[in-house]
Amino acid sequence: METCSYEDIQTPPDVWEKILELCPIPEDAVFYEPFRGTGNLFNQVTNKKYWTEITEHKDVFDFENKNEVTCIYTNPPFKSSIPNKKGIKSYKNCVAYFLEYFTREYPNLDTIGFLINTKSFVSLTPKRLKKIEQNGFTIAEMVMMNMNYWFGSYQFVLFKKNQTNKLVKVIEKTFTKK
Repeated sequence: METCSYEDIQTPPDVWEKILELCPIPEDAVFYEPFRGTGNLFNQVTNKKYWTEITEHKDVFDFENKNEVTCIYTNPPFKSSIPNKKGIKSYKNCVAYFLEYFTREYPNLDTIGFLINTKSFVSLTPKRLKKIEQNGFTIAEMVMMNMNYWFGSYQFVLFKKNQTNKLVKVIEKTFTKK
């Protein structure tokens, strides 16, 4: 039986092709794929573009063109070693971390799309979505799909900056039984 690493699972080109059909990247966007993998998405994008890929010794945290980027689409690693507030790295689900990081650190970013599985999607708690909203981003669109050869249900969640019509409204209060 063959095993695979959660950090080295490539999104098939036909999945990206369909996502790009449903959620096209604006022609004038400067595109960045922070977790390029083998390029199944990156190779389909015709915009001015940048990439990083840790397996090729190009770390997302060392990327120098943050000010140029206006659009990010990617399938982030399911789990990765990421720093906490004190800079200490630990291995955990990193979807919410990277959403907050990109929306905070990329000043001209206006569109960010993450392809994530259902387990990662539920990590987008009201508190985490509120942090992303404080950075100016809200969920604009979602594409849902099943991949029976992979890990089941997936969502491509598209966040846009300064949306007036919010697809998702967040209630911060935690309801408890009385």
